[in-house]
Amino acid sequence: MDSQFRLIFAVFLGGAAGTLLRVAVGQVLVGAGSFGLLAVFVVNVAGALVLGWFGERVRHAAPWSTPMVAFVGVGLLGSFTTFSAFSVESIELFQSGSWLVGLLYVTGTVGIGLIAAIQGRRFVSAP
Repeated sequence: MDSQFRLIFAVFLGGAAGTLLRVAVGQVLVGAGSFGLLAVFVVNVAGALVLGWFGERVRHAAPWSTPMVAFVGVGLLGSFTTFSAFSVESIELFQSGSWLVGLLYVTGTVGIGLIAAIQGRRFVSAP
């Protein structure tokens, strides 16, 4: 199998898995048929934590194959987190006049997401 095809296929499989995982988290957190602010917040922060850990692990641990990095980093975690939903929901909050909730949502997601990514990286070097 061609290496470029393996890479694309790895991203495809990871994307499918990440999307299914995101839907499952949404259903657990807010019920079937709905994907609310809480679910988007949780998947984005959890994804930042795991991606921070994974990126640091790839840098320092045993060698990972390029398709595996693409599967986990780009496919699985890229599709698990949802910047597009975060953006649209933020705009909707501001347009509906929910300025305080919108500001808390945006600053909380970005701020806590950054903290989660940093902590994920620290997990790799923790004893």
